[in-house]
Amino acid sequence: MRVPSRDSPHPVANKRSTRETHDASRHVPPSLRAEKICASCGRPFSWRRRWAKVWSEVKYCSDACRSAR
Repeated sequence: MRVPSRDSPHPVANKRSTRETHDASRHVPPSLRAEKICASCGRPFSWRRRWAKVWSEVKYCSDACRSAR
């Protein structure tokens, strides 16, 4: 089976895969992520994507630490 080239008039053949269009500059390695100290256990924990909108309010590293206050 012949694979169409990027110059093909067919629109699907010219579409790039999501890997090719992914912006690698958005990825932050774990060593450069923001860190905080857990208010309960005192251990450091780093930024997580799920905490992006509420990072300023996050005080505990886990649900267990939050409930142990």
